[in-house]
Amino acid sequence: MRILRLCIVILFTASSLAFAAAGEDTSKVEAAIKKTIQSYVEAFNRGDADALAAHWTKDGDYITDTGEVLTGREQLKAAFKAFFKDKEGIKIDVKSLAIYVEAPGKAIEEGLATTTRSGEEPETTRYVTAYVKENGDWKISKVKEIAPMGTAPNHDKLEPLEWMIGDWVDEDQSGRLETDCYWSADGSFIVRSFVVSVGGLTTFGGKQIIGWDPSTNQIRSWVFDTNGGFGEATWSKQGESWYVNSAIVLNTGEKASSINILTPVDENSFTWQSTGREVGGVPLPETPKVTVIRNPADSTSETSGEK
Repeated sequence: MRILRLCIVILFTASSLAFAAAGEDTSKVEAAIKKTIQSYVEAFNRGDADALAAHWTKDGDYITDTGEVLTGREQLKAAFKAFFKDKEGIKIDVKSLAIYVEAPGKAIEEGLATTTRSGEEPETTRYVTAYVKENGDWKISKVKEIAPMGTAPNHDKLEPLEWMIGDWVDEDQSGRLETDCYWSADGSFIVRSFVVSVGGLTTFGGKQIIGWDPSTNQIRSWVFDTNGGFGEATWSKQGESWYVNSAIVLNTGEKASSINILTPVDENSFTWQSTGREVGGVPLPETPKVTVIRNPADSTSETSGEK
């Protein structure tokens, strides 16, 4: 099952994965939330504070990048009206980076919102949105804006991995793996979020954080999965390939290790292969080389929801 082998490229584990279905059809959830976000964007761009506030739960929270907190639909409505009065003609364009199904009726979205207004420089803000399903509709329960990315001291150390930034998808008859790779808000880390779905249902997911370790002068990463597994790895470049030497603790308590080789092919693809695999002291064969393709939708901006 190629999709399950490819899952290792994110986890850097070396064993088969046990799946626990979340009970939601991922593709339907994503489509519904994107539709809600599109409606939100349209309301914003016509300056309709009432329609905008209606997208929120009754007691929803809006946390700005300066730490200001607005709570409740009525307070949000008043704030939106004041905002549009002060910022007449402002428009929004949004790229949704990832949507995760946390549990039935609950989802998280991460994205970038860019506001434009005649005579002013565009402003881009990263945000994280929590959604809940109410009476069949997806409503916003919380939004947190993240301050714009600054110049992090070690940002340049990670720039050789910038080719990974973007959305990647791999799918075959056994399932679908979606990976979203992006810079952290301050530029200090690269974050890779992944979701595996089988038969349209989310079965597995997690997050990997890649950073620079100044104590050893090398790139390191840490991964956490939804089954309770976790691990770390060191990265080194040999020729055009990146060798990721990983050590994982599975949710069973077993320890696993592997050396994963990532090689960029062009801007829209890379190959991956795992060697030196071992679980609980038992060697496993290396995997075949797999080609991973950039999601075609990654090259276009998604208009899907300002926060």
